[in-house]
Amino acid sequence: MSNILEERNKEKDFINKLVKQITGLIPNAIHILEDLEEEYRIARGKTNIERRKRNARTPWKIIHSKFSEKTLAVKVPPYNTSRTCL
Repeated sequence: MSNILEERNKEKDFINKLVKQITGLIPNAIHILEDLEEEYRIARGKTNIERRKRNARTPWKIIHSKFSEKTLAVKVPPYNTSRTCL
């Protein structure tokens, strides 16, 4: 049981440090995050199984809520967010 709590504490600590670093590097900005819900995380056929498992374990809701606590954060749909505008 204590091993599970240690892992959760490490995860929370990492998320807090990540958000602090990003908001410190880019202060007074609107942070735009992809809204990674279940159907977007598990794109069968497009990504390999290891990547899908890793994405499924990532606590996206917690990360977004921490960003929202520290700064202005906006969720956008992930469709076409990886394309570059010319």
